[in-house]
Amino acid sequence: MKNKILFFLLLSVKLCLPGYSVNVSERFLFSNISLDQGLSQSTVLDIVQDSLGYIWMATQNGLNRYDGYKFSVFKPDLSDEKSIFSSYHQNLCVDWKNRIWIGGENGASYYDYDLGGFKNYDLQEIGDRNFVSGIVVDKQKQIWISTKGGAVYLYDDDTDSFGKVSDRTFQNTVSFIEEIVDKGNQLLICSPKGLFSFNKKSRELVPILIDGKSRGVHDVKIGKDASLWVGTASDGLYLLDHEYQVSAHFKHRANSRESILGNKIRALAIDNTGLVWIGTFNGLSILNPFTRTIDNYINENDRESSLSHNSVRSIFCDNKNGMWVGTFYGGVNYFHKDNIKFNTINKYSQPMPLNDILEEQVPEAL
Repeated sequence: MKNKILFFLLLSVKLCLPGYSVNVSERFLFSNISLDQGLSQSTVLDIVQDSLGYIWMATQNGLNRYDGYKFSVFKPDLSDEKSIFSSYHQNLCVDWKNRIWIGGENGASYYDYDLGGFKNYDLQEIGDRNFVSGIVVDKQKQIWISTKGGAVYLYDDDTDSFGKVSDRTFQNTVSFIEEIVDKGNQLLICSPKGLFSFNKKSRELVPILIDGKSRGVHDVKIGKDASLWVGTASDGLYLLDHEYQVSAHFKHRANSRESILGNKIRALAIDNTGLVWIGTFNGLSILNPFTRTIDNYINENDRESSLSHNSVRSIFCDNKNGMWVGTFYGGVNYFHKDNIKFNTINKYSQPMPLNDILEEQVPEAL
């Protein structure tokens, strides 16, 4: 019989940390998934879910597929022509054919269930110019990738290859690309040198000034009203309207218990209720954009249900509205708001599904 631990919502606690004071809530209790459960490496840089319900996780040493019970890990294997050719993975994306695209140190790859393996694409570049930092599939079924070296490529289905669509001026301007985000006829380019808009047809690159300045940007999420939530490298979180004007600015304030935990933001997500999840170096902040209130979550060594590590690197909302939070060397944390029961997985307990991802059983052949 599966082991279960029941956690009850009790109260909120206030905790003082070195250098700042924050309000820490017990409203969200997390389950942690780590090396003990089969995760190949404990830094999780991106998370997606395919149409079969599997959760895929990109790490610095292996691609992981999780079915709620166990992991399948994919690493390069020179004896297998269908193996993936990168070990270090940064970005994931699922296309309309349920192919899982992976951006890694050696280029781009996708996993095909029909193929039972991977197809790899070497960009024929050197170093960071070959390291894929972003992948998006747009509504026109076009696949775009970016590299750490500051280039953007578009997949050509006829030639089954990626062609560079950015020129030298583009690369000199952005220098390094953290992430790309699809926005209709534009790609939003997140870079240490600022946020840029790239027109897919004209190939024109335009800087987006935030409060009159170019600010380093790590991540962007688009709201339902076409507004932009912009996570910056050192200036906190901005909300921009459809004309890219600042509607709100959220920063960490040293003497405030109700501000976000840090100004260096590495990951953003918007859940099904509209809450904005903000991953910082100092923990997880959750912003209610309607009330402008903030709940903060940090690692507490004496609480198993707290965040496993304060450095948050990825956040994902699955198709059952469960939230996955990937950390730097702390594995993955899972939370579902409708559960009053939380599963604690450890190396001594029997495995169990974390939510209803596989409520309808995935075929055993997969």
